Amino acid sequence: MGEVLEHVERPADFLRHMMKCSHEHTASYVTTVIDAPERDHIYHFHSPEEVFDLVDSAGLRVRDYRLVTYNGKPVEKVMRLHEPILVAMILTA
Repeated sequence: MGEVLEHVERPADFLRHMMKCSHEHTASYVTTVIDAPERDHIYHFHSPEEVFDLVDSAGLRVRDYRLVTYNGKPVEKVMRLHEPILVAMILTA
């Protein structure tokens, strides 16, 4: 699921429903963005921890993840500058 969470009002509910519709041993690939305020982004994430807490609140586990900057800058610098970061995760129940 590519960059959908920021487009829904209740992303934790969305994740719960996604996993409920999946086989119990499914691993899901999910991406979202941090610090990417756009007109169509209903939900604005401000940090990787906020995304991971949301996943946890949905009853899911982050099996693996990557943080990717759009411009190749180090993640720490991009976080300080509040520039967009892509969060890619493998989620399991």
